Amino acid sequence: MFVETKELPECLKSALRSVDYNRTDISLEAREELSLSSSPAFEGSRGFTVIVDLAAGHFRAEYGSWGGANMFEKKAVDNDESTYPMKPGIAVIKGESGGRGCFAHLYLHPDNIIKFLPAITTLTQKQKDVLYVYDSLKSSYRKEELERKGATVSDVEECVRFGYLEKKGNGIRITTKGKNALIKR
Repeated sequence: MFVETKELPECLKSALRSVDYNRTDISLEAREELSLSSSPAFEGSRGFTVIVDLAAGHFRAEYGSWGGANMFEKKAVDNDESTYPMKPGIAVIKGESGGRGCFAHLYLHPDNIIKFLPAITTLTQKQKDVLYVYDSLKSSYRKEELERKGATVSDVEECVRFGYLEKKGNGIRITTKGKNALIKR
């Protein structure tokens, strides 16, 4: 599931800013245990793990080595594959930053995730098709795929009206509400 970053508590927004995460939403997952390791997927990046105390508003960021684990440095973000229990009131942000931007995931204990759960949405098959196209394809491929699925301009406009898609200038993008509506529960 996804949550808009502007809807997060200030301590989580501050923690995200500290690692230069500036996207409009972030993936959110409930976990009862978690590894601190966050190895980068790309060369020129480094992993990070941020532990946030939601009650006190404090956070601590740990960074890995550029390019991932190496024999000269032993950093927990690169090397610690052990799993630790997630405690209620603690959030963990894991991701990577570097030349391709900043990517992150937010993990919360199940007791803390309830207030972030989106409303359950029932979509028509046509709405699912439209949202799938906007979520998974580059703009240059969308028109052909929408035609293949039998979707019309009015189907896209309907998704805009419901807030699943957003028009900005000449472009259309999927919203956090649209991403969450696509998630199978």
